[in-house]
Amino acid sequence: MGYFGYIISGILALMTDTMMLMFFIRMVMSWISPEPIGKLGFFIFTCTEFVVAPIRELLNRFRFFAESPLDFSFIAAALLLFIVRSFL
Repeated sequence: MGYFGYIISGILALMTDTMMLMFFIRMVMSWISPEPIGKLGFFIFTCTEFVVAPIRELLNRFRFFAESPLDFSFIAAALLLFIVRSFL
């Protein structure tokens, strides 16, 4: 892998780490208040929702996930990011 490949790999690793941090912050914020509060809350919600929403729709097709009071989409999104991160 050339120098350009290392730069791209580093940028993608930084992006996945930042997204994981945003997932963690959103998870903690959802325990405090289910609705995003303030500019930081709306920013984190906006940045993470485009990943979480399709996964939530996919999981809601299964009865167990649709009837569960817990939102497993964050766990699934985090697992996907861990898998992507492991390849970098």
